[in-house]
Amino acid sequence: MKVLDFGLAALVQPEEQARLTGSGQVLGTPAYMSPEHCRGELPDGRADLYSVGCLLHELLVGQPPFGDSPAVEVMSGHLYRPPPPVRQLRPERGIPEALETLVLACLSKTKAQRPANAREVAARLRESLAPPPLRGEGKKQERTQPPPAPPTALPPELPRAARGPHRAGRPRQSPRCRYRAGGGRLPGGALPRGRLPGGHVRPGGGAAE
Repeated sequence: MKVLDFGLAALVQPEEQARLTGSGQVLGTPAYMSPEHCRGELPDGRADLYSVGCLLHELLVGQPPFGDSPAVEVMSGHLYRPPPPVRQLRPERGIPEALETLVLACLSKTKAQRPANAREVAARLRESLAPPPLRGEGKKQERTQPPPAPPTALPPELPRAARGPHRAGRPRQSPRCRYRAGGGRLPGGALPRGRLPGGHVRPGGGAAE
């Protein structure tokens, strides 16, 4: 389907000029005319955005914001009456609040309060019609992620009392490394019977001192 708009036609033949409207008379469709257009001012791109707001209002509610007839009352609504909110007119349709805000912004009486251009209107329109995120979707994604692994802890160092006595600079020896009678020490550091320190034997059974 193609939508064609030929705009306002004008005759260029001099003999037909008497049939045209006089100078200063407003030309256009009253249901979609901007306030400045109704006052006879030169419209610009923001006047077209006002017409887009009228069209969006009709698509959401079923009629233009100020009706379509008679023309004088419709133009008076464009000039002086605030546009009716679409959510109040059709609460059963569940119109998004962002979409209603966009429609009311396009229908502002002052050009400076309308969107800057059609590109902004298109971006806000797509954003207002985007489906909201499902409830619990973010929590579900958090549950699927595995928990982080705990850091590996080093075993605690034993206190010095639990490790036993140790002289600085000398390695500890096991009792099995100590020598028995016949030239060495017994387990526990005891000397063999009949021997004195230095390898001497007591009188009556060993070496003298």
